[in-house]
Amino acid sequence: MKRIEILGKGISKSYNGIDYVFQNLSFEICNGDVFGVFGPNGSGKSTLLKIIARILLPTEGKITIVNEGNEIPFEKQRLLQGLVAPYLVLFEEFNPIEHIKISANILGKDFNAEKANELIDKFGLEDAVAKHIKEFSSGMKQRMKFILALYFEPEILLLDEPFTNLDEKGIQYVEECIKEFQSQGKIVVIATNDKREASLCNKYIRIGKSTANEPDFHPSV
Repeated sequence: MKRIEILGKGISKSYNGIDYVFQNLSFEICNGDVFGVFGPNGSGKSTLLKIIARILLPTEGKITIVNEGNEIPFEKQRLLQGLVAPYLVLFEEFNPIEHIKISANILGKDFNAEKANELIDKFGLEDAVAKHIKEFSSGMKQRMKFILALYFEPEILLLDEPFTNLDEKGIQYVEECIKEFQSQGKIVVIATNDKREASLCNKYIRIGKSTANEPDFHPSV
């Protein structure tokens, strides 16, 4: 099992240099953690997830990803992580297999047809394998995002409101996936204000002002 940690120290983010989305956040995420980023709408949950993924840079502070005791640069981090988020764009002119092949080529990875079809079947898209993604429903597109994230067997899975647009069966697939990651000693980070998503987390950080709409959830930290 790889020893991976995500360390956040004094993380602050401002888009204009005056007003801050959040300030001075520190946390430690280790193997086997399902880490929740909780807060009301507009509190900066997605922003923090993007900073952890290194899509955004913090205004202050530092995110460090440690693999087997060694800090790793972004170009290696992106090979260790998978991301599922509403702002993640799919190549909708392709079918699922074509999209996986393109993604593998971008990352310099080999394409494995057996693995691709296994994930397509697991997420219930086997009957749509020949369709262009632009023909998919919003729930099917969300499942496709999970397929792409999991195909490369990441050690870190970053999820922004993962149950969005999924039916009950799709939610069950995702719950099973998260529990499997945890049992394998991998890391999952979930940005959410949904109680069911929050219930999967064993640690969390809460950002923004407390509201009645936040998860009523108090895991051990």
